Amino acid sequence: MGLDRYGFKEDARRLASNWMRATEKLYAQTGKLWEKTDCTDGSVPKDSEYGTPSMMGWTAGTYVCFDEYLKDE
Repeated sequence: MGLDRYGFKEDARRLASNWMRATEKLYAQTGKLWEKTDCTDGSVPKDSEYGTPSMMGWTAGTYVCFDEYLKDE
């Protein structure tokens, strides 16, 4: 949203779309939402300072927020 507000709407929409696709792919593979996603390949990171919890509410909230944002054309 910050990128959009500063005039980088195309980049903001591209990044939101990419994140949503990675989240959907990982959910299809695992049946879970994850707190962290490796943005280079869409996987769950194996090395993390405190693990990688599944079923995080902020991930679902972010997904809904981006979905609404991308609907606004």
